[in-house]
Amino acid sequence: MQLESMIGLYYTFIHITPFNGLIFYVFRRHLRFGAARTVLGYLVLLVAEGAVQAEVPGIYDQRLSLLFQLTYLVYDLSMIQAYPSKILAIGLLTMPLSLLSFSAARLAETQWPLLTPGATGGLVIALLFLIFLRPALCYIRHMLEPLLAIQEEKPWRYLAGYEMMLIFIALLIDPFHESTSLRVFLSRGLLLTAT
Repeated sequence: MQLESMIGLYYTFIHITPFNGLIFYVFRRHLRFGAARTVLGYLVLLVAEGAVQAEVPGIYDQRLSLLFQLTYLVYDLSMIQAYPSKILAIGLLTMPLSLLSFSAARLAETQWPLLTPGATGGLVIALLFLIFLRPALCYIRHMLEPLLAIQEEKPWRYLAGYEMMLIFIALLIDPFHESTSLRVFLSRGLLLTAT
């Protein structure tokens, strides 16, 4: 396997898995089929995305990734036993960190490229995730887990709608993470603080 193919597989893994892992961690007591089956199904989806991405020219296709992100969303909704609006509201909380990571990865790729495209970006995403992991776990334990006790659907619908609106506005500025401008970083940083 060539280095470029390995970088593409790594980027496919790192762009979504850590963030989706946080969602499954929040709902770990609400999985329909238990942790082992959920992880196995998720790995099948990752392998499928990796195989498809490997067939596309270049390291990683953002537009193709969008299709798979919708697939991951459907998978999350089917594997977690909760209102869809509750899953969306909690899941969308990972989007600002994800978007900020993608923007930082894009900046790092243009400023400090390593041997092959995608290597710097994948490392930056992993590094930012590791930096934010401890605060995210603390936030999950102390803020989100008590909120999971809310069983009414209406507040979750409002929260999911609010988050979708903020994310949509931030994505309008740079939907495919192609810009390295200051306004993109500011919009994504503000999004991180707003949610």
